[in-house]
Amino acid sequence: MKMTYQEIGALLCAVGEQMMGYGVCAGAVQDGNGDDDLVKTMRKHGIKEDRARELCRIDLLQAVEYVDI
Repeated sequence: MKMTYQEIGALLCAVGEQMMGYGVCAGAVQDGNGDDDLVKTMRKHGIKEDRARELCRIDLLQAVEYVDI
């Protein structure tokens, strides 16, 4: 899946907020039932809901590797 830097940043921000808020690792955030919370945060950063839901399926390692290119 092709991603923009804005989308990657919004995803990382959303996961980070969940990690800080619940005190869990990124894997737990993505494996849990928190997609609605992730989508809500990404929408605050200008990502449309349907795209945000797609981004919830992205492995964070994949997103971080893409940022580092």
